[in-house]
Amino acid sequence: MNTGYSGRRAIFELLTTNPKFREAVVRNPSPQQLQDALVGTSFETIDRNGFQLGAQGVASFEEIDKAVGM
Repeated sequence: MNTGYSGRRAIFELLTTNPKFREAVVRNPSPQQLQDALVGTSFETIDRNGFQLGAQGVASFEEIDKAVGM
């Protein structure tokens, strides 16, 4: 029936763990300690991912703001 989400792009964040991050989680870390443990990983926040899509012209900044509240 030609309905659905054809042509849409997903905005997401994906966290893959590493030994440094797992060790930090076990110690009941502060938010800053968790951020520090993510340095050097491929982790990208959802708002940063959305901003990159906007900068590439894949999505408008208005759409991204509506989706993730940049």
